[in-house]
Amino acid sequence: MHRQAKCMLVLVLLSVGQAEGQAPSPKISLVPSLPDHVTPGESIKVPGENFPEKVRQQVRIRTGKEKEGDAGRLVDAQRLDATILSFEIPKDLTPGRYMLVVKIEGQKEELLVPGELRVLSAAPKLEAVYPDKPNPRGDSRFDFEIAGENLGPKAEGNVVEIVGRGPVIARVCKDEQDQGPCLKVVDSGAAGRKLQVIGFPANDSAQADIFVRVGEQVSNSKTIEFRQPTRWELRLLALLVMALLLGFIAWLVKSGLEHSGGAAQPAWTVLFLDRQTNSYSLSKFQILWWIVVTALGYTYLFLCRTLVQGDFSIFPDIPKNLPDLLGVSAGTAVVIAGATAVRGSKGAGALEPTAADFITAGGLVNGERFQFFLWTLVAGLGFLSLLFMADPARLTKLPDVPDTLLYLTGVSAAGYVGGRLVRKPGPVIKNLAVTSISEDPDDSKPPVKMEFELQGEGLSQKGTVKIDDNPLRADVVTLESIPKDSTEEFSTKLKVAITKDAVEPCLKGPHTFTLLNPDQQSASARFPLDPMTIEAVDTTKAPWEVTGKNFADPTTVHKFPKSMVNRVDATKLQVTVTPAPAVGKFTLTLVSPAKLRASIEVTVPGPPAAPKETAQ
Repeated sequence: MHRQAKCMLVLVLLSVGQAEGQAPSPKISLVPSLPDHVTPGESIKVPGENFPEKVRQQVRIRTGKEKEGDAGRLVDAQRLDATILSFEIPKDLTPGRYMLVVKIEGQKEELLVPGELRVLSAAPKLEAVYPDKPNPRGDSRFDFEIAGENLGPKAEGNVVEIVGRGPVIARVCKDEQDQGPCLKVVDSGAAGRKLQVIGFPANDSAQADIFVRVGEQVSNSKTIEFRQPTRWELRLLALLVMALLLGFIAWLVKSGLEHSGGAAQPAWTVLFLDRQTNSYSLSKFQILWWIVVTALGYTYLFLCRTLVQGDFSIFPDIPKNLPDLLGVSAGTAVVIAGATAVRGSKGAGALEPTAADFITAGGLVNGERFQFFLWTLVAGLGFLSLLFMADPARLTKLPDVPDTLLYLTGVSAAGYVGGRLVRKPGPVIKNLAVTSISEDPDDSKPPVKMEFELQGEGLSQKGTVKIDDNPLRADVVTLESIPKDSTEEFSTKLKVAITKDAVEPCLKGPHTFTLLNPDQQSASARFPLDPMTIEAVDTTKAPWEVTGKNFADPTTVHKFPKSMVNRVDATKLQVTVTPAPAVGKFTLTLVSPAKLRASIEVTVPGPPAAPKETAQ
């Protein structure tokens, strides 16, 4: 009776406690519900009852072999509801067997989770199998690299197997001289991601499907071809493909120029040529440069994906910002074309286009052109370097173009365009002709005046003149706009006159005429375009036979006005010098209809010797 009273009292107290709102104690389900095995990073659910809200709950992962004071690995848990706790296996947790204990804040007792947690290493995943170099031994053994994820961090523990044949290599290479078959990890920084196989027994097979076993985990299989191109072979093949494409384009350009009667210039240079100034265009170069760089890069990527990785399923993807980069490049060329139409051309500079045109305008180095040209080269070469130095077995896309790189390219292009807009137009000479040469009344003295007519763009009558890079003094040259009363700063036609001692050196050509505007931008042209030249004189004939180039009618003999000159054609003259020059050395000077000259030194023979009388 007394015992029954005690039991009734306990039940009453419990009823009162629950009535006053005391929460029931949390419990762990007694039925084991842990998975057979898990891998680091997986989420695990622990079933139970009465898991409280708004209270920190943790899971302690223990091996049971911890030393005193070592409580194991503590991991925060998440309450999904009153019956489920969830937690994640730490990614760095060593594979093995563990027991779990739930610790709830505010409670002294820890709740043991029934069962055993078996943690395995994450399943290895093969991404590519790639031979770093051909087998130097020349036998049926082969060296290659395996690239992937979750491979064993050390060579031991990894087993290379062939589908259908089982294990092939499990031995670790003893040293660098070990010829295999064996495994080794070359780059410690790539531990778990790259494994090198030495002396794989190919047995004259063309290919094999291999996989890697790490502990109890097995990877996917990858097919290896026992003769894949090396890195250098891939690079050279990509360059060869690009060279063939560019050669075809050059052939198309050359064919078009021949049909249109264009200038005889190398086809590839015409792609960069600004015909308005006969110089290389920086805006054309940078857009063509980026097209070639991206096309070469995409070709290399395509070869890696197909020949090395064996992926023929889809075209490689294009990085997000790469089209924007090409858009900036193309937009720069368009804006420069508009600036040329509004502000005029840059100075033409030297006679022939040269690579210096990319950083100069009118013969002057421009800071904005230099930085744009340099940045274009650096960015393009950097793009190719990142691509070519990447592992062909893991290369799946072109290098990403960062937003900052795109921004910097835009700033560089804006500086180039801005410089073009604020600078004055430079001179461009499209035609240069000698219009007249005024002779001195005394025929023994040189001409006193030579006049030219310049046609082109951006020609300033306040400029200066150089002949063959020799500046002419202000007292021997005058520049005059045509029409004479023009008030424009720049003209399309100028009349240039040189006098005094500057005339005589210009009579025999060819020469280079250079006009420099006040801002020192320049343009050059050659005069005369087809100079008269003398190659040889045969004085043994009568009349003398003169051969050369560009003979015109009438041609005269300087200082011998009574001489007879018969033009046979543009390369041959018959000349009778009157009065006949003295026997010996004689300078023959011919004067063209434009009064330009050509000279050659000849030997005048004496009369033929009288025949000797024969003895009777």
